[in-house]
Order: sequence, then structure tokens, then C-alpha cells
Amino acid sequence: MTQPWAAYQDVYEAENFFTTITNTGREIDVADSNLMGGYGTELEGAAVNSTISYSMYLPASGSQTLSIRAKTGPVFGTFAVHLNGVTLPGTFDTYAATTGYQTYTIATQDIPAGTTTVDVIVTGKNSSSSSYNLIVDNISIVPGSRGSHP
Repeated sequence: MTQPWAAYQDVYEAENFFTTITNTGREIDVADSNLMGGYGTELEGAAVNSTISYSMYLPASGSQTLSIRAKTGPVFGTFAVHLNGVTLPGTFDTYAATTGYQTYTIATQDIPAGTTTVDVIVTGKNSSSSSYNLIVDNISIVPGSRGSHP
């Protein structure tokens, strides 16, 4: 069955990227049957300002909504996003008392066609969290403001 969102958005699986890590931490691919495609990318051993960068090619320019699906739980930190070097508004908390998965709608803005870089930057952690780690499942870029997949 075709998902209704598949016809109008691009979903970029985090584990399929060659990533760049800056500051501290390391990138590892993690298996989890609840992640789309069964895998995600973990920024492990992270600290404030640890950054994982993803580059992708967008075939069309225009107003697009950027979302990130991440794993949540007691060992995850907070993050912010830069798009093509520009800081987007908001800080997103991936802490939860129990393990879960959440899609964070980051921003809707004009994004040019061509190579696009999304930087996910650790900004801190919830006072209840035991670490700064992040697990990114996927990045979705949806034309207009139609939202993101579940």
C-alpha cells in the first residue's frame, strides 16, 4: 500500500548518508524495528555543540517544510537545526521517561534546489536526561506546508 505522504515529499533516511561530525561524539548506525527502514543514526557520546551534518540533493526549490523524526527516551538531549548554515528557530527536546519516537516540525521556508545541508546540533539536555545523545531516524522535506509522515 502506498502511503499518502509518499507522493509529495522526500524522506531522507539518516542511516543512508555519509555524515560529518564536529566537536565531540561519534556517529553509529543503530538497528531498531520502530525506526523507518529499521535503522537510524546515533550521535553517541555527544556534548553541547556536537553536530551531525547531513547533505542531500533537492530536485526543486520553493516553500518546503523540514521535519526530523527522532527517537525519544531517558538518555537523549536537546537539539537545534541549521539549514544551509542558517539557524532555524526552536530547540527540540528528545527526552522522555520511556522510549518513543517523535516527528519534530522544524520550519517552513524557501529552500533552493540543489545540495542542501541540515546540521543537527546538540544544545543541551533535559535535567532528567542522563546524556546528550541523539538518534535521528529521518529528515523529511515536504513541498508547501503539508506536514510530515507519521
